[in-house]
Amino acid sequence: MQKYKRLFHNWKNNAPINMPYVRELVVPLFEQIDKIGIEILKLHHYSTKNDYFYHHSIAVGILSTFLAKKLGYNHGESIQVGLAGFLSDCGMAKIDSEVINKFHSLTYREMDEMKEHPKYSYRFIESIPTISKEVKLAIIQHHERLDGSGYPFQLKGKKIHKYARIIAVSDTYHAMTCKRGYRDQISPFEVIMELKQARFRGLDPNIVQILLQTLVNYSVGTKVQLSNGKIGKIIFIQEEQPNRPIVQLDVTDEIVNLGNMPSLFIKDFLN
Repeated sequence: MQKYKRLFHNWKNNAPINMPYVRELVVPLFEQIDKIGIEILKLHHYSTKNDYFYHHSIAVGILSTFLAKKLGYNHGESIQVGLAGFLSDCGMAKIDSEVINKFHSLTYREMDEMKEHPKYSYRFIESIPTISKEVKLAIIQHHERLDGSGYPFQLKGKKIHKYARIIAVSDTYHAMTCKRGYRDQISPFEVIMELKQARFRGLDPNIVQILLQTLVNYSVGTKVQLSNGKIGKIIFIQEEQPNRPIVQLDVTDEIVNLGNMPSLFIKDFLN
């Protein structure tokens, strides 16, 4: 994160993107993706309120690589998706730092400024010959949505590149699970359920489903904290209701079925 932070501040001073260094920085991370397991859903644990933005770019790269692999992309293509995710916000270097780091909701003017960053990101990388056309399209399209509600061009459906669709899910998931200056984090369990709801209809449902399956497949046996402060271990989880698993409490060994207790919920994974 510290290395990326230095890179970003260089970009703010109009330094070009050094792709050999970028690859040296992040490709070794992406190549470990098969070993990551449940940790892929815990990337928000590394983020801090003050340095959220820098953690976010790295996490989006890692998540995008992971989802690409799960979607059946080969090793090389998965790395390309990860690089696109990592560089998707490089154009934020052209946005006022006070807007990026603001601890309150953005004004309409500030939001309009933020919506320019995919174009700025594209301009940073458009002339770099070692970056593929697919990666360039993903970077400029990563905030487009299937229903046309995204930006900067309000593209719809098949006009949005498949890499951009992956980055869109990665970006949204990590942003929602992190504590931000203007709101608290949301549990990964609740976030994935929210991503399946109507208000996120612009996200690719097949990619959201991969996240859901990851939660179901990797969560059994993991430690969680409940909303009442108690600690337990997930012993059973259903794909139909992944945010309401069965948990065995640590101290008493009591079995708690969250499906029967609507006022109780999982606050977060524990490390």
